[in-house]
Amino acid sequence: GTRVQTATQNAGVSTTLRNAVQTAVAGAIARCPTIESRIQVKVGNFDNNKIRHMEAYANMKERLAKIDARLAEKGLDTSKLKSELVVPDEKIKKFATDYSTYITKLKESQASVCGQSEGKFLAKIKEAKAGMKVVHQDALDIRAYYVNTIKPELQDLKKQLNDLRTTSSPATNLDLSSEGQVDSSVDTSEEAESSAGITQ
Repeated sequence: GTRVQTATQNAGVSTTLRNAVQTAVAGAIARCPTIESRIQVKVGNFDNNKIRHMEAYANMKERLAKIDARLAEKGLDTSKLKSELVVPDEKIKKFATDYSTYITKLKESQASVCGQSEGKFLAKIKEAKAGMKVVHQDALDIRAYYVNTIKPELQDLKKQLNDLRTTSSPATNLDLSSEGQVDSSVDTSEEAESSAGITQ
């Protein structure tokens, strides 16, 4: 008698459990198109953000190269600045590579949403999230390098230019002041930041 009652109770539990699992699976399958579309939107947004970041970094590099050339024309020693401008190129390349890896992982997770097991999908999402953290750190590294290394050097060069102006002869002062573009480019840190989309 007790074996029959236990078997009957277990059958009820397994039926309830089976129904719950079937309901959960049906709900997950019903959400697949929504999840896929959300991932597709994220991929599109991140592709656009990558383009925006790369344009800002290219603009920053271009403006810094122009500033370097102008300051060198004025007779300042910009060799330290030139050596510092090599590092952002490497950091920007790393950012672009890591960003591409992140987008690839995100696209791989999209491919496995409904066609694969949920475990594989969750693993791909975790990989993508880890990649996103790396990309964010790369962007922070670029910004920190600019703020902590390049900007102080630009401020030092600006001070040198101001010192050069005060110690030079009146004829030289006239020559320097007649080129308003150079004077405005000396406010390099703020100008380069705003044009490159970098803010403090």
